[in-house]
Amino acid sequence: MSCSDCETFTITGTTYTVTLYKPLWNSEDNKINKNIDRFDLWDNDYEVVDKGINEDDIELSGIEMICDEFAICFPICFPLCFANDVIFSKFIRISNMMKDHEEITINGLGDNIDGIYVISNFRYRSMNKPATYEWSMSLAFVRDV
Repeated sequence: MSCSDCETFTITGTTYTVTLYKPLWNSEDNKINKNIDRFDLWDNDYEVVDKGINEDDIELSGIEMICDEFAICFPICFPLCFANDVIFSKFIRISNMMKDHEEITINGLGDNIDGIYVISNFRYRSMNKPATYEWSMSLAFVRDV
């Protein structure tokens, strides 16, 4: 994989700006959860009360890796250590923004996704390839950019 083949997007909070590879194609999952109460009245009639949207999350998932160009420049051990540090520093920054409930701005994913969010969940796991991690995050929509 070549770095020039990969498009990126940015997550900008008040403390950090993090650049990640764009999410996997069609990984965006818009979820809306509503609070609806149903009442069974004495006359066998039903009354429904719509209390509005409870959650309006967007789920993104992708793969973050260090491109092959880094491996050419250094001996075999150094790129793996360096690559993991680069990726982990991104993940730590995203985790800190989530823990601090920062409003973040997403740019580079198009008009339908770009906006201001709060990260409600962020997780990642190692894949079966050195310096390659799968990530996913849940974003609670705050407002348009």
